[in-house]
Amino acid sequence: MKTPRSNSTSDLGVTFIAKRRRAAFEQSPTLAESRIIIRGIAHAFEGYASRYDTKKYWPEIYRKSLDVFKQPLQVTQTDIREALWWKFGHLGKRRVPNGHQKLVRQIARAWKGVVADMPRNNADAFAQLDRAFGGTNRFITVSFLLHLMRPKSAPIIDQHNYRGINDLIGRVRIDWKYKKAPSNFEDVRLVDRFLTNIVKAWRDGGPSPPRSRRELDKFLMMYGKALKSRKPIQRQSACND
Repeated sequence: MKTPRSNSTSDLGVTFIAKRRRAAFEQSPTLAESRIIIRGIAHAFEGYASRYDTKKYWPEIYRKSLDVFKQPLQVTQTDIREALWWKFGHLGKRRVPNGHQKLVRQIARAWKGVVADMPRNNADAFAQLDRAFGGTNRFITVSFLLHLMRPKSAPIIDQHNYRGINDLIGRVRIDWKYKKAPSNFEDVRLVDRFLTNIVKAWRDGGPSPPRSRRELDKFLMMYGKALKSRKPIQRQSACND
């Protein structure tokens, strides 16, 4: 388990001056913690979010996939391939790993049988998808399939936004500990609660303009990447859609 760095660190463009508190019982940031996080990242938000690579992650394909997966039983193998190519960053590539090609075929063969009777509860739905399509290094894929069907309550999760979220919570909680990478549905729940609480606190009293879940997700992805590489992003410009 990792413990976060001191909250006084500003080498990546975020600044926290409040003393860290001991953890609340709940995982998600409290309203007070959310406000501190927002103050810490607001001035660097555009610089990170604007670096999100829309040439690699085509926004039109993402929007199309969300629309198609609203009716899971109508989803085709082509739809599955296009959505996963977006997630894996394969769009526009001439060659992709054989393992990913096999994964698409495996999901497509069983898809309709798996989604014909999906539980309403997200944890149970995740478990059903995981039983059918899970395995070694499949957590991100299973989570993404759930996100496509339930984007409002099941967020995108990967190592980068997970790293970014845990770093930010660790800057306001003195004893916050976390894993190196996400691996189970509780991690999906953490990301969802973080996004929900930060977006609400930003809308209700944060600096203008308020940020959406999608904008925050882009920021977290790029901030998480910067944490890994230790290369801050300073550029300030508008956030791409």
